[in-house]
Amino acid sequence: ISRIWSLDHPIEIKPGMVFALETQHGKTHRYGVRIEEMLIVHDDDDHVEIISNFPVKEITAVEVM
Repeated sequence: ISRIWSLDHPIEIKPGMVFALETQHGKTHRYGVRIEEMLIVHDDDDHVEIISNFPVKEITAVEVM
């Protein structure tokens, strides 16, 4: 579901759906990082499972030169 498309044509999120949630941090055209997490929506109330296996917590921040 693209946010460009979904603003005009919202889609209900339902159990069983799988998403790639992309986040980005940094300065445009200078530096940054983009992290993608894969999520599964479950039947439980508001239960989402992260199924990505990239060790996001191990990312080391460095000072910009």
